[in-house]
Amino acid sequence: QLQSMIARFCAVMPRKTRIINIREYAFDGGCLGCFNCAVSGKCIYKDGFDEFLRGTIQTAQAIVMAFTIKDHSMGASFKLYDDRQFCNGHRTVTMGISLFDCVSDDGNRLCDNIYDKITRKAEKLVATGQDIEKKYGIPIVNKRVSVTPVSLVGGRADRDGYIKIAHTLQRAAEQTGINFIGGFSALVQKGCTKGDWILMDSIPEAMKATERVCSSVNVGSTKAGINMDAVAKMGKIIKQTAEITADQDG
Repeated sequence: QLQSMIARFCAVMPRKTRIINIREYAFDGGCLGCFNCAVSGKCIYKDGFDEFLRGTIQTAQAIVMAFTIKDHSMGASFKLYDDRQFCNGHRTVTMGISLFDCVSDDGNRLCDNIYDKITRKAEKLVATGQDIEKKYGIPIVNKRVSVTPVSLVGGRADRDGYIKIAHTLQRAAEQTGINFIGGFSALVQKGCTKGDWILMDSIPEAMKATERVCSSVNVGSTKAGINMDAVAKMGKIIKQTAEITADQDG
């Protein structure tokens, strides 16, 4: 089923695609957590994965990861690959914050609730990350917050309402000093609600108007399959976002 999903995805992509099977890569072993890469920027293994990661995978304009979920896990091969990416300097601290208790039928009150909760919960996140850096001598590249997908709490918000929520996330990120805040998102692998469609339409303008807000739309899963209507929609949204944010490096 996974191979079929990959084939169908590639067939509808208007751009050139390349499939890399992680199982075929000759890893010498899993991440040891030795932090050699924190000092030298190089993995202690000599299997060339750090060069492969930066030179082959990260040079792509877009990366789509596909794997079979079994027993609530991504599987050993992908976990090995994911762990070994630590050599890329991806040292972060991330705080997860639920926004379900921020829901309101009033758009202004919703934004106020979101701002108040994020700034309250993440008030000491940056300072805590800095304390960890000093204690262990390892730089933390990003301090981040991840929130409940906004489409689940946006209620009856229209396009302007979702853009206002994006501004609220940006203000909260600036106030707390975090590098990124994720969650301007929708989960549409099983289908789209009206709110999901509206959020997707608002992504280009929301990304143009913010600097620290991250957006994502989950369009498929091994169990649910691929929502091809959402794939078609997001293809246009991604192109539109790239065009209107060209002066911000797309």
